[in-house]
Amino acid sequence: MKLSREERKYVKDLCNSKTDMDISIELTRIRGELGIRDSVTIDMVRKARYSMGISKRRGKNHGIKREDSQMELVERLKAVERVENKKEETRLRVIEAAKYAVENYPGVLVEIGCHKGKTTSRLCQLGRQVIAVDPWELGTQNCEGGEREEFLERTKDCGCALEVVRSSSMDEDIMERLRNTTIAFAYVDGLHSVRACSIDIETVSHSPIIGVDDIYNRDTQDPTILKKVFDSAVDKFQKASVASPAWREGFLFDAGAEKIR
Repeated sequence: MKLSREERKYVKDLCNSKTDMDISIELTRIRGELGIRDSVTIDMVRKARYSMGISKRRGKNHGIKREDSQMELVERLKAVERVENKKEETRLRVIEAAKYAVENYPGVLVEIGCHKGKTTSRLCQLGRQVIAVDPWELGTQNCEGGEREEFLERTKDCGCALEVVRSSSMDEDIMERLRNTTIAFAYVDGLHSVRACSIDIETVSHSPIIGVDDIYNRDTQDPTILKKVFDSAVDKFQKASVASPAWREGFLFDAGAEKIR
């Protein structure tokens, strides 16, 4: 699907204050809200600029390194194989984002909301310390009994790579500890409420890459509730983002974070 007249105007107005990557992500987000599933690619934005005779200005805030960094992560996420089980597809992208983080950033991997350990066990295979936070409190979201036991069985071979914290992520001591921990990647999949999701993202906001689950979960009563939290975090924490209506999750990332040398 070609860019519309309004989308071309958006490119023209913002091409020298945003990267082509940022523009493609934002136009894809807008299309999604309008029910249009076709995404806007970086190449589409660039071709639109070229056809209008617009070249990118080069300067302190318009260098190529930031855009290249964003492009690599986004392209790796887009390249993840589509599978019928959408929860499994989400896990594949989360692990791909975590792999990218391990390759590029120092710090631990954090998972908030671990359920039965299907993601946790895979994070433990990436060669970094994993901090898994979950209260496994009966009667709360998706906790009907037996989940912690299944988690422990699935992660029994993780050894010293895994630290299990059986506590609410909104506990003040846990929040303080995570805020003072160097994090390479964080995955937020705790309670699906505005308050809980907002607090969890803020707690790990210093992480260069953050995955946020279920921002496009149509199985919930209000499928847009976590998407609103996700979008507000982009502005609040000055993050770039990538998400798609075809995915369940979205990712926040900071292209300016200091990488491993």
